[in-house]
Amino acid sequence: MKSTWLDELYECLSEDPFRKKLLLTARYDQGEQWLNRLCRDYGPLMNVEVETIRTLAVKYTKRKLDAEGMTFISRDQVYWLIHGLMLELAESFPDFLPADQVTPGLVRSFHSAIGELREAGKQAGDLELQVFDSRPKGLYIKQLLAGYERRLAEQRLVDYAGLTAYLPEQVGERSTLVMIPPQLVTSTYEHEMLGKLFDSRQLYYFEDKKSFPESLLEHKGNRVEIFHAAGSTAEVREVLRRICSRAIPFDQTEIILSDYKEYSTIVHTQAEALAVPCTFSQGLPAIFYGMGKAAFAYLDWLESNYEIECLLKGFRHRYLAFRTGPAAGDRISGSVVVRLLERCGIGWGRERYRLLEVAAGNEQDEEARKLWSQLSEGFQSLYAGLPVEGAWTPAGVLQGLVQFLEKCGVTRNEADALMLDELRTLGAEMALVQQTPVSRETAIRYVRERLDQLHSAGQGPKSGHLHVSSLQDGGESGRAHTFITGMKDSSWSLHVQQDPVLLDEERLNLGSLKLSSEQAAWTLTERHKRMGAIHGSVTLSFSAYEPLEQKESHPAYDFLLAARRLSRDPAMDYSSLARYLGEPVLYALTGSAGSQAFHLDGTDRWIERLAGQGALADGSRVVRRSLAFAEQAHEGAVVRQQPSLSGYDGLLEEESFNAAFRGAEASHVSVTQLERYAECPRRFFYQSVLRIKPKESPVFERSAWLNPAERGSLLHQVFDRYLRETVAQNPVGEPMHDWQRLSLLTEAVIREFADKVPPPSPHILGKESEAIRRDIRVFYQMETERMTRPRYFELDLTIGGEPMTVDLGEGLTIRLKGFIDRVDEIRPHEYKIIDYKTGNPKKYSEGAYFARGTQLQHSLYAAALEQWMRITGTDLEAKVVESAYCFPTERGKGEEDVRLQNRRDDLRKVLGALLDSLENGIFITTNDPVRSHCNSCDYQNVCGGEAELMQSKWEQVADDPKLKAIREVWAVD
Repeated sequence: MKSTWLDELYECLSEDPFRKKLLLTARYDQGEQWLNRLCRDYGPLMNVEVETIRTLAVKYTKRKLDAEGMTFISRDQVYWLIHGLMLELAESFPDFLPADQVTPGLVRSFHSAIGELREAGKQAGDLELQVFDSRPKGLYIKQLLAGYERRLAEQRLVDYAGLTAYLPEQVGERSTLVMIPPQLVTSTYEHEMLGKLFDSRQLYYFEDKKSFPESLLEHKGNRVEIFHAAGSTAEVREVLRRICSRAIPFDQTEIILSDYKEYSTIVHTQAEALAVPCTFSQGLPAIFYGMGKAAFAYLDWLESNYEIECLLKGFRHRYLAFRTGPAAGDRISGSVVVRLLERCGIGWGRERYRLLEVAAGNEQDEEARKLWSQLSEGFQSLYAGLPVEGAWTPAGVLQGLVQFLEKCGVTRNEADALMLDELRTLGAEMALVQQTPVSRETAIRYVRERLDQLHSAGQGPKSGHLHVSSLQDGGESGRAHTFITGMKDSSWSLHVQQDPVLLDEERLNLGSLKLSSEQAAWTLTERHKRMGAIHGSVTLSFSAYEPLEQKESHPAYDFLLAARRLSRDPAMDYSSLARYLGEPVLYALTGSAGSQAFHLDGTDRWIERLAGQGALADGSRVVRRSLAFAEQAHEGAVVRQQPSLSGYDGLLEEESFNAAFRGAEASHVSVTQLERYAECPRRFFYQSVLRIKPKESPVFERSAWLNPAERGSLLHQVFDRYLRETVAQNPVGEPMHDWQRLSLLTEAVIREFADKVPPPSPHILGKESEAIRRDIRVFYQMETERMTRPRYFELDLTIGGEPMTVDLGEGLTIRLKGFIDRVDEIRPHEYKIIDYKTGNPKKYSEGAYFARGTQLQHSLYAAALEQWMRITGTDLEAKVVESAYCFPTERGKGEEDVRLQNRRDDLRKVLGALLDSLENGIFITTNDPVRSHCNSCDYQNVCGGEAELMQSKWEQVADDPKLKAIREVWAVD
């Protein structure tokens, strides 16, 4: 006796080996699975072809369609036709469905409804408005269908429902036997199509009386197990644990996922970590593959107004690469691309990518200039592939996406290549249908949703691989071991919902359309019949508790039915089922239900060590014994809590740090470095010793144009260029100031910066430009009142192109490198240094002279300038009598913090103590009780709370001789 319809199918297929057989299936891979299963279980077959009803209809109508100049369009192309028509109708139905409500999901619903009406043979003229629940809705659907019919006729297009008119009468060979599996033909339309193609004597319909879950114990030799788990991840791990602990061959195993969207990612993650090869019947989401990540990065880039960080992430993680030619090696290194793009300071905004061209023009090195040019040309080509403003369409976005992936996507495996091919195919199909322009945001949203739906690398069962299928296609592989996961009520049970467009009452009135209850019943029957063929070892499971959501889940009714049969307790209810199942399987705890004695991975082994009676033991000792870095970190934490100082607090040993900053042969140093050491030795260590550079990527600010550094640079340029011109016009006499000339110069510099750094909007540009003009007015007022004469601008303190050696007396010399903003002559041989500051003047107006060593520039530059003038012969009697921090801005109120240069001995002492501390490897955190620098420090994440910890133990180490020098520095005002 035949136990399943597949047994009967094999008998029919093998009965007459030389007769042609046509096996109709819902999908090609379904037919391949059936044939492989039959050949494996029973023996070889010949003369069998697999077709779907759709492909069969397309194949038999192709000749006539070509002869009449007609073109068949796919479901995706029909979708875009419906989309365009709905946008057109929005003007006529502003109260029913305006354009801003035409979303991808809504278009999909109307697309499905129009398809059903067409397959039911309904035309726009057949629709009566009274069958719909409202007149506007009926009128809308009637006009939409009429527009669709008209568009098909005008463009000579044929959809699936229209193929029957082009089918030849019973073209199939009379000898061909057509095998039709259970639940395959779903509509009257498809019955009519088969009847037109084949004689009824050629059609063989199969029926299967076995149904899941009753079939589980009806199949001879079946072995059924059930369990529940505390979480979906714990459930998947238990399935893999059972497979591995029992040494079940992967290619004899199928895992059916009730909730494919949730469970497929869990299975993929866990299997990848265990190096278990898998095939997924519906593939995996695009984001799981490098090509998918690259595609989403491109859409993020478009959506964020071309924010460069969206692409930089891809170059860092190497799923993006910048190609310069067709060969595999024609590409710029990802690290080089990241470095150049970050250095360029693009940040965001399409216009700002002109900075690449500017950088290429400014670059002196030929090789670097070539790289800049390649990047500039590459981005220009990407922009060339984008739609022009006002003509954005999903097809245009997809075309740009494909061009981007061809240029920058990285094909690492077959899945990446398949995804790119799918996107190319989709783009080609969309290009055949004229699309209505939409907003830029809407076009991107449509493509993003399509990408979200794209599951690449869907495969059937494969030798050596564990097969993962869904509730919609599982149970067809015929493998000896089947695990059905996620059998909770919310995932397994069908929740009957009416179609959002064609309600059940409307369907009933229209006739020939399935009701929602009928569709649900068909889906359930198809699933039960398909899964009724599962045999061998079968394990059913569900997640009884979801830790993230912190809520319990209830098993599906089919799970209860299986448990009743397995326990031989037909009266079992959900309460007794819970008792029968016992404790749920946990993520990894030894001793819980299931196959926990088998160590699936390191997590199992770790938790076995640490598992106690209902709680985890302190595993810090075990971790430290196993991991050397953990032991070192623990040792550092313990030592830092001690009252004494150590290397963990920033005291380096001589053998680990050897640096010299004194003498003519020593390393050169800048004033900024010295001041930063005084502010916080630990920050100096990170920045200047370890040379850890903070990340400098511009941040998108919709309400700002220039950041503080850029604004300061603009003002400096105006000051410098204006004063140089002023001095050049009258080299000897008093400066002749000219407000009109300064205003014109200011506008010119603002335009230059606007070209380099495009503003977010004209309003923001105008607002910030006006603030700059007010700053320039303050500067002009200061200059007209100044009694000194400008002599030098941007003075480079070098001798023969090398950092100059500054002698501070008593044997203290340093090699100094730096620039002085401006030097004014007060009277013959007497000079004043002016350093422009465009920030907050607060810290310079508190009466301090050296300010704990953080303000050395005014004094050190004064000493250096005197020696530079004497060495170069500029002024052998030069003496700097004043240095000033100048605040020529509205914020700075035109103030000057003038410091007389009469404390040269104090400078020598402060600088000597600072260098003593630095050269002895003292890199503790600041002891400033305010710790104002900590808030803006680039190394906060690295430093953590060490400044606060050091503050708490500072008094305990006050007498430590190693800190004597830095304490002296911090003691000066």
